[in-house]
Amino acid sequence: MNGQGISAPPTPGYEHARAPRIGIVGFWLALFGVVLPPLGVVGLVFAAMGLSKAKRTNLPTRLCVAGVILGAIGCVVVLALVVQWVLGASPQ
Repeated sequence: MNGQGISAPPTPGYEHARAPRIGIVGFWLALFGVVLPPLGVVGLVFAAMGLSKAKRTNLPTRLCVAGVILGAIGCVVVLALVVQWVLGASPQ
């Protein structure tokens, strides 16, 4: 926008494209999954779905890839917690 509140026309040949919404949701869930690990698993699934849709429709994949990475970290944390719980609960 210029100083008078009128927006400038878009630059020719440039379209502002965003990642699919499900990929954005997956990224945020995976990000929150760093603190609350079960959300990381859900975020991984949503981000993977968004990544698939982004590749199919030729949209940016940056947030989707970041969500997949964070979701994978969340899955590792969940797996480590489950293994620790199972090993800690086993009789000795």
